[in-house]
Amino acid sequence: MRSTAFAAALCLSASAALAEPNRLAGSWVLVAYQITWGQEAPRDLFGARPQGRLIATPEGQMVLLVAAEDRRATPGGGDAERAALHKAMVAYTGRYRVEGGRMIVAVDTAWNKAWEGTEQARDFRFDGEGRLLLEARGTGVFDRPDTPWVARLTFVREP
Repeated sequence: MRSTAFAAALCLSASAALAEPNRLAGSWVLVAYQITWGQEAPRDLFGARPQGRLIATPEGQMVLLVAAEDRRATPGGGDAERAALHKAMVAYTGRYRVEGGRMIVAVDTAWNKAWEGTEQARDFRFDGEGRLLLEARGTGVFDRPDTPWVARLTFVREP
């Protein structure tokens, strides 16, 4: 009797653990990307209407691509143009798992080579309007090597 109760509790626990990743599964369109450095006010890192998408599969694969609203095509552009395009985007892929309210991605490919082979953790939640809110924290990014930052990304599920 005890083993049956234990097995049932284990199954319920496993079902609850799987429910959250499945809620993440799907295609999400980026609607906002704000960053806060230190105690400064939040600002739109990639403009008021950044472009991007998060795709998460029920099997635990994900792709994230974010780009600034004002990126310009540079056919045949030189090094400076390519560097500007690189600075105006974020992209990475990998396997993800969910631990509580955190999505942890084992990065296999990234626009920033230093992320490959690392784990990137993002706090997440769903608001009352069905939006997915991701939050990342760190220190030392862009032109502020010693300043702590918080990035907040808001997505809506693609219909």
